[in-house]
Amino acid sequence: MSGMRSWRFISDASGSAAWNMAVDEALYLEADVPTLRLYSWEHPAWSLGYRQPVPEWIGRCLELGVEAVRRVTGGGSVLHYDDLTYSITLPAEAPGFLETRDGAFNWIQKILLSGIHEFGLDAEPSVEEPGADRAEFCFARSTGNEIAIVGTKFVGSAQRRGRHGLLQHGSIRLCEDRELYRQLTGSDPGPSARLMGIDRELLKKALFGAFASAVNNEYQWCSLSDAERNCAQGRVRLRDQDPLGRVDFL
Repeated sequence: MSGMRSWRFISDASGSAAWNMAVDEALYLEADVPTLRLYSWEHPAWSLGYRQPVPEWIGRCLELGVEAVRRVTGGGSVLHYDDLTYSITLPAEAPGFLETRDGAFNWIQKILLSGIHEFGLDAEPSVEEPGADRAEFCFARSTGNEIAIVGTKFVGSAQRRGRHGLLQHGSIRLCEDRELYRQLTGSDPGPSARLMGIDRELLKKALFGAFASAVNNEYQWCSLSDAERNCAQGRVRLRDQDPLGRVDFL
């Protein structure tokens, strides 16, 4: 990781769908150092990819107590149901091997795999499936940039690149959620890894440890800066006007 400034690690509390997405965006817009954030969701939530149309069934989210939000990253939609989510923001001056989409995906994938292996799960890189980049549901198919357990997608990731740098975040699917998928959408997103009893805090510890090793232990534990918090609050207010609108980067 030569050429990269010291990292910040943020172990965040659970937040609302709007807050979680707003914080990721604020880190992209305001952070001037690489930042890894791990967080959870206060309530079940549905996130749409940036370019996805609003589905006809989205009204069922309100009926079932599921929050709905649009990401600024692409890809298929995700049900965040007791999952663990990671986000990584890198400033525009990131090293050359992170300047390409696939270079960043591959680098992050390897570190996530290392942490998941350290936790004790037999995970592997996912195998690319035809049409995955156009799938309605993120966990229905794999693009090859994600992580699988026994051939079943376990981590789904999405990325946004721009003049500020890079934002990549992803959902680590920790529980059986297909029934809620079916209730919401009327269809099945694909099999889950059927994992039971995962200790979220131990998994977080393993993931933070893997990233610490990858960056030669050049990191510090942090919370949001005042500028990042103010930015996130402003983006939540934008989402309040239209939760599924395309809240783009300025």
